[in-house]
Amino acid sequence: MEAAVGAANWLLGKVLTKLSDDLVAAFVASSELGRNFHSIKCQLLHTQGLLHAAQARDMSTNPDPGLYGLLAELSKKTDDAEDLLDEVHYFMIQDMLDGTSEATGQESEVIRDGRHAIRHTLGNCLRCFSSCLTSTKDDDYAAKSSNPHNAAMPGSGNDGLPVDKLPFNRVDISNRIKSVIEEMSSISMPGSGNDGLPVDKLPFNRVDISNRIKSVIEEMSSICAFVSDLLKIANQSSVATSTAIPLSTKQCLKRPTTGSTVTHDRLCGRSVIFERTVKALIGGTYHDEILSVMPFVGPGGIGKTTFAQHLYNDERIEGYFTVRVWLCVSTDFDVHKLTRQIHSCLPANVKEEHKCKNETASLDQLQKSITQRLKSQRFYHLKFLDLKYWHGSEKLPKDISRLVNLRHFHSSKELHSNIPEVGKMKCLQELKEFYVKKESVGFELRELGELRELGGELSIHNLETVRSKGEASDAKLKSKRNLKELTLVWGKKHQAMDDDVLDGLHPNHNLRMLGIKNPGVAPCPSWLCGDISTKRLEALHLEGVSWGTLPPFEQLPHLTELILKNNTGMHMFGPGFGGVTERSFMCLKKIVIEDMPEFVEWVGGSNSYLFPRLESITLGDCPFLCSFPFLECSDPFTNLCRLIIYNCPKLSQFPPMPHSSTLTNAVVFENNRPKLIYTETELSIDGYTSALAFHNMEKVGVMNIKGVSHIPLSDLQKLNSLHRIHLESCNDLFSAEMDDSVVLRSVKDLHLEGLSITGELF
Repeated sequence: MEAAVGAANWLLGKVLTKLSDDLVAAFVASSELGRNFHSIKCQLLHTQGLLHAAQARDMSTNPDPGLYGLLAELSKKTDDAEDLLDEVHYFMIQDMLDGTSEATGQESEVIRDGRHAIRHTLGNCLRCFSSCLTSTKDDDYAAKSSNPHNAAMPGSGNDGLPVDKLPFNRVDISNRIKSVIEEMSSISMPGSGNDGLPVDKLPFNRVDISNRIKSVIEEMSSICAFVSDLLKIANQSSVATSTAIPLSTKQCLKRPTTGSTVTHDRLCGRSVIFERTVKALIGGTYHDEILSVMPFVGPGGIGKTTFAQHLYNDERIEGYFTVRVWLCVSTDFDVHKLTRQIHSCLPANVKEEHKCKNETASLDQLQKSITQRLKSQRFYHLKFLDLKYWHGSEKLPKDISRLVNLRHFHSSKELHSNIPEVGKMKCLQELKEFYVKKESVGFELRELGELRELGGELSIHNLETVRSKGEASDAKLKSKRNLKELTLVWGKKHQAMDDDVLDGLHPNHNLRMLGIKNPGVAPCPSWLCGDISTKRLEALHLEGVSWGTLPPFEQLPHLTELILKNNTGMHMFGPGFGGVTERSFMCLKKIVIEDMPEFVEWVGGSNSYLFPRLESITLGDCPFLCSFPFLECSDPFTNLCRLIIYNCPKLSQFPPMPHSSTLTNAVVFENNRPKLIYTETELSIDGYTSALAFHNMEKVGVMNIKGVSHIPLSDLQKLNSLHRIHLESCNDLFSAEMDDSVVLRSVKDLHLEGLSITGELF
């Protein structure tokens, strides 16, 4: 009922505002309503007054269905009337601007009044302009004389302080007045549009619109009579009921109490502003404000409460705000009572310093208790924080570690590494990076020791600042059973001799990937180079180590990936060298050996099947490497599908490539220049001298051949997928075998460049 009364009151007020317009009122008074117009307008005002009074009463306890229906009908008719009056207003303004009399039938007083208003305004502007030019000093003196104590002038502000004199710019004011006068003068010019062309006028039917206005206003008047009678009864009943109730209670009855439960399932006609409001609340618009208020303003019944209920219960709002309290203030604004209501909605904090009883506590006690409860709620119940797509500052709040219940923090590595005192977040299950910072409080290794639930991946940097095994043990990596990937990183300039920090960084036996980078000349830790405790390792990355002996790989039966990079002291690799046996790599699928200036030979032997499952080999920047098992015998590498060789100049004679149909990616670089690039569908060679196995190139469609002479064209005609050949600088490629028997039937594009061909070849 409250919504129906509010809506009717609002619409009726809009119609009365339209009827107060001089132009519209003149037309309606001249229509067939005649003398009845004044009495009908009074009837509408009377009904508006009763509706306004009804809004101040609580009509929800015993709603009248008859009144509800009449209010709905009145709202409909009022809406129709507003549309008609808008239409009249349009035509009357058009008459005034065009100097016509279609809407009035003759040049009425309204038109004359309109023109007079324009002339009057122009005259005032001219007088103002003249006075501005001549009376500036006199006006200033008069203002000071009439306000000798510099009291606040009307409209100057609310603080009563002296008002600074505004600067006077004669040229600026002259130009602005001239512009306004020219714009106002142009109003009287008929039919000018933005493009300089006449604008088509809408047709005006005086008889039709007069009849429609007469009909709808008389219907409104008739309904208003019935509504007024019922409202009088309702208001009298409400007044009689409230006579024996104290003033404070009567004030509470003026508006019904509301709760956060959504009373209407759908929020009609507000989807755009609703989404905009949600984004403003959770999108950072108010992050810099200590206290922010978002008001919803509008007449009663327009849907403010429903809008707020939907906003309060939206999933995004629930997830963003840890604490939400619904408070119905109504008209009984009792600060102490409202504070008690807020206090009772917040769960008590066990460690609360300012404990108090809700019923007997003072306002100050309640406010302090609320502050502590809000802080504890803010940090006690948030479990998931997603900042994956955060592009703002990488600086986190200093007290973010108070999110003690946070379990999942999805963000970049940079944000993870900037959490001070992360050890307080004992429930945290993921931390991608941690930087040991001795100069900053809250970034010591012992912070990691508190994170027992830590899982996933973790990289620990700046380990060169850690001085002892005991300090390293503070990280308690051995107890982190959920941690799957661990990377330990020292600075590149770290050269400590008797460093046992690695021994103190003993990981849990469940670890799947281990990376150790730049530990200097420190020895291999006992938990990796003795009896390996991390026997479930699937990937091992050793970079910048100086160990004379590598880990006993046969103790790592699940190892599928091995990366050795920039390691000194390693000359030979294979069975009998550095802890490697013939059964060390039975499950290995990927091996990378890079930047090894002392590495000479990868020992294998022609009959050894050390790598039955190897799929990828990468060898790079090994200037003295002269051999590896694949060169000696490629047959055992039946699963090899990727071979990358770069800047290993002593590796020259390769087996026919690709050695099998499983090899789909082969690259050989020399001096940063590609000699061979092979994919499953394309072959490019430039000065490559080793043999090619064309019978394994069934899917090759494009060949780019440069600077070679050993390709038998008879083999090319067997490639049914080959459709494009580019030959460059291959002078000796065409030999006596090039006769009528060699036909490249599938080739559609043959490009020859830089060839010296003699004899009758074509």
